[in-house]
Amino acid sequence: MSTSVSFFRTSALAVAAMMFVFPALASADTAEDFGSIPSSPAGKVTLSVQMGTAVSKGNVVNVPAGTPITLVWTVPTGWKGCWSNWQSAAITASGSLRGNIPAGQARRAFILTCFGVGQSQTVALTVNVVKPDLTVSSFTGSATAVGPTPAVPAVPANPNANPPVEARRAIPAKSNKGLYYAGTPGTGAASGGIVLKATAKNSGKTPAASGGFVFAKYEWAQTTTPTKAGTSWQLLKEGFIDTPIAPNKTGVVDEYSHAATPGGPYYFRITLDSTGVVNEAKEDNNMRIIGPYTFVAR
Repeated sequence: MSTSVSFFRTSALAVAAMMFVFPALASADTAEDFGSIPSSPAGKVTLSVQMGTAVSKGNVVNVPAGTPITLVWTVPTGWKGCWSNWQSAAITASGSLRGNIPAGQARRAFILTCFGVGQSQTVALTVNVVKPDLTVSSFTGSATAVGPTPAVPAVPANPNANPPVEARRAIPAKSNKGLYYAGTPGTGAASGGIVLKATAKNSGKTPAASGGFVFAKYEWAQTTTPTKAGTSWQLLKEGFIDTPIAPNKTGVVDEYSHAATPGGPYYFRITLDSTGVVNEAKEDNNMRIIGPYTFVAR
């Protein structure tokens, strides 16, 4: 009796298991077909910077500080969209966006990743914020130097000469280095004073003062310590530099002719961008001092 009950229980469980299996197999036969989505066509994603009418080339761009830029991108036709690191929303088509690099930021990378069915591309562009850098490439002071004083030989005493000759000691030669004739600059025999000339070089990567004038000033000081803090410099002239000065090019500063009176020692100084209109990469290399000059009467 127990054997018969066990048989019927086992058979019932087997039938129940088959009832669960066969409906599953039957549902697989009625599944929908997979869709057929065409692949996106091949294409090229581009990213560039536009400033005015000029469009950048390459993946590194130099942009003058404070200059707005326009990002321009192209998305191939038939692609699904793009993600960028300059906006949170997805980009779905070719377009452009105008903006600024934040003040104080020297470099900014822009990244764009676009995708389609079977396609994906990432392009990157680096924008370097560049500035001009004015330096004094030359500074001269043209003055008429006092020539050397020749030596005077000693003279022995000769009381028997007629008239008698007194003894005189030898006077050594004198170089007169650093002595120049006072007066007014010119071409005549009596010319004196000094003519100051200077050139400025732009050692930076962008033109200096593309929208205005750059000033330079000549000064002088009567001192023996021209580099000492607190030295009193007197303005002689403030003039123009050629503008704009392209990168790695020079510009001529207006020269200055100075009528000097006897005295000294004097030092002369040139300072570029004396009005502070140029935002430079370095602000501590646009000055030079020459001297000393001591002026004497003819």
